[in-house]
Amino acid sequence: MNVIYITSRLDKNHGGLTASLLNKARIMKEYKDIGCRILSFHLDPNFNNVMKNLKERYNLKKKI
Repeated sequence: MNVIYITSRLDKNHGGLTASLLNKARIMKEYKDIGCRILSFHLDPNFNNVMKNLKERYNLKKKI
């Protein structure tokens, strides 16, 4: 089972709703083994760097 989360943008410096979404994705995987996809409407030329930073910051490596 996979859950799809949709957000307007993923940035290195983001607000509480994005933090909540990322924490929820981690918790769902850790405790219920439910995977997820995160979709964003904002195209960032540094997307790979942003995602690397967010995965480290929220302990999402190999989880999403």
